[in-house]
Amino acid sequence: MKTLCFFLLAGILIACQSSTQEQKQKQTTQESKENKTKTNPHNYLELGEKITTATQAALLKIVSQAIAQKGTHGAVEYCNIKALSIIDSLSKMHKCQIRRISDKYRNPQDKPQNTVEEKGLQTFLEKHQKQEQLVHFTLQEDNNIYYFKPIMISMETCLKCHGTEKDINERTLHTINQLYPNDLAKGYRLRAFRGAWVVRFQAK
Repeated sequence: MKTLCFFLLAGILIACQSSTQEQKQKQTTQESKENKTKTNPHNYLELGEKITTATQAALLKIVSQAIAQKGTHGAVEYCNIKALSIIDSLSKMHKCQIRRISDKYRNPQDKPQNTVEEKGLQTFLEKHQKQEQLVHFTLQEDNNIYYFKPIMISMETCLKCHGTEKDINERTLHTINQLYPNDLAKGYRLRAFRGAWVVRFQAK
């Protein structure tokens, strides 16, 4: 009799454990499915950093080549023709929209185009004015995730096109004024805040 009770009890315990494990497995599977549908801001920070680093490297490469071949005025001409097409090409490759924005833009297309871009840019401007560290971040609007990364005047070379008039040679200045008659992107100093990269993703 005791032996029978023992086996009955053991059977009940095994059944309960099996039922509990099945419930845990179902719960884990459900949570995994739900997590896939939720937006993970860290993923967009990592992806945005990767994309903007690659884009910036591509632009820096063509600017360096243009400067080596024709001087800084040649780089201004080349950027006027090629920069946006390169950014558009990388946007298609990464299935997102990559932009540069600034309050002191050279190309009018680099002006913030919506309230989210304005908010992101203003965040950097306020922090820079307070001499706070600028770090990348994301903002979400509806199904769009916006990644923002600061652009700084980090090299002396940048001043040859974006510095004060004493930094920009006469030929380069003439080219800038000719191609961008309403240019606002001069007068910067080293380590100044230049603008921001913006990458817009469609949240899954």
